[in-house]
Amino acid sequence: MEKENATAKDDAFHVLIARELYRATAAAYREFAPGKLIFSERYNTIPGAPLEIIAEAGKVVDVISFQPYEKTLKGDILDRVHVMTGKPIILSDWSLSFPVEGHDNTMWPQFPTPAEAATGYEAYLTSAFAKPYILGYYKCQYRDAVLPTGQLKQGLRTVEGELRKNWAQSIARIHQSLLTTFEKERSTVR
Repeated sequence: MEKENATAKDDAFHVLIARELYRATAAAYREFAPGKLIFSERYNTIPGAPLEIIAEAGKVVDVISFQPYEKTLKGDILDRVHVMTGKPIILSDWSLSFPVEGHDNTMWPQFPTPAEAATGYEAYLTSAFAKPYILGYYKCQYRDAVLPTGQLKQGLRTVEGELRKNWAQSIARIHQSLLTTFEKERSTVR
């Protein structure tokens, strides 16, 4: 019972800290960068976002930011946060990966081949943009980086700068397809 009370008190204290932090920083941003959007911190979708903290951020930020880490968009946490805050969401610092020579251990959910990763990438973004509150996304990693653990943070180019041509072409095709879809949707709204 004491541990449960301590946890509840800790949670309440974390909410108080978040409330004050977000209030003070938002006020400073609004003063020194008027008219600019304020993004929340980048929350993780797995194992789950701290909803009580995000609720506090939602009171003062313009956009909630998530770094998803899943192969397929489940979206339940995003739906809940959007309903709770009424704020649009941006997906940031996200990608999918595939093993490459010398690096079986890659960051982000891994697919067996670049083609399968591209299919998953397109499905993920198509699912995300079907949600009207998703503003956009930021693809992580232009160029490979090898972490101290040996894990490859995979990009469009190798560590040496060589373009992963098929992967880059797949990403370009997917992005162009999405842009075409957005343009069609925009023209029907006018």
